[in-house]
Amino acid sequence: MLIALLGTYLLVTKGRLDSLQLAPGAVFWGVGAGVSQALYTLIPIPLLKKVRCQDLDWLGHARWQFIIYA
Repeated sequence: MLIALLGTYLLVTKGRLDSLQLAPGAVFWGVGAGVSQALYTLIPIPLLKKVRCQDLDWLGHARWQFIIYA
């Protein structure tokens, strides 16, 4: 993890502490990826509150019987 962070730091600063060089496209896609991950996590919360835990299998997937016969 530390090596990945160090590599990212070196890529965006080109090794210089006084400069930061990011392309506008990189900022756009980075912010978009962060927002989409946050929404991917938050949107299912109301649905998960409606489904009882015993209606889910060990992976957290709804059982087909519950979906078909409910």
